[in-house]
Amino acid sequence: MLSEEMSYHIRYLESRLSKLKKSPELNSYQIPIYEKIILFAKEGGSYEEYLERLGEFADFFPVARSEHLDRYKSIIELYESVGLKEFSESANNKYTIAKSCQTYSDLATKLPIGIKLENTASERLNSACLFLNYLVELQIKPEKKDKLHFAALVREEWEKIKNSDPDFGFESFFQKPYVYINVFPKDKLFQLKRIFEEIIGSTG
Repeated sequence: MLSEEMSYHIRYLESRLSKLKKSPELNSYQIPIYEKIILFAKEGGSYEEYLERLGEFADFFPVARSEHLDRYKSIIELYESVGLKEFSESANNKYTIAKSCQTYSDLATKLPIGIKLENTASERLNSACLFLNYLVELQIKPEKKDKLHFAALVREEWEKIKNSDPDFGFESFFQKPYVYINVFPKDKLFQLKRIFEEIIGSTG
């Protein structure tokens, strides 16, 4: 016999499971967790007895971890589908960390490690975008003081990118992931490259 409290709880769990099953490919970790918890809940008894049966599931940590795993799995697949290898590797790092977590504290303290790696990839693309913008400004500014200002900014962003991606060059703007922030055709980009080499120095 189910108590009223347990009946409400089961309805919530089943409602949640029903929503997850609408996109099973996105929720492959959460679905079996909810199915297992519902089986425990339907055994009857009080809510306290139900928590005892749950054992390691009693704090619902497996639910929290499964949410993280499904999210990172989807992110990995998305990044891989568009060729963003660095972002995919960063998401895979977080997926591995989440899989190893055993407590809520683990999730809170260990996952920022993975976030930092993803931020590195984001910062690199941001620097590449700024680099192009500053290079255009360097080309069009007539005043010498302005040219000196933007030349310094161009050099700064170039060094940031090269420090994190030693193989980076102008040709990289036609390869993933940099191609996603490049708005220039090849002739315009290599015109900017010549300006860069004249004012800043060789790209080699």
